[in-house]
Amino acid sequence: MSPGAEEKTLEDFRAEAWALQAGASVLTTLRALAFFSVVVSQPTRETGTRTALGAGRRTVLLLVILEGLVALARGTASVLDNLTL
Repeated sequence: MSPGAEEKTLEDFRAEAWALQAGASVLTTLRALAFFSVVVSQPTRETGTRTALGAGRRTVLLLVILEGLVALARGTASVLDNLTL
């Protein structure tokens, strides 16, 4: 340790960890909202076709949610696959 440096206390580390966790939570929430807005605002051809053929709102909504969950699962799997500990 250099002569003029102060040692960090456990409380300093806890404060830094809390700040990082809060920032990560905010970014994760923003990312989820952005993802949801893209999924909802860009209907696919399949959704349009199903609507044209008489699919109900519930069926179309379930389709959109399912597509979003599949994309979320793929993204999560990709992140976990690339995670290095």
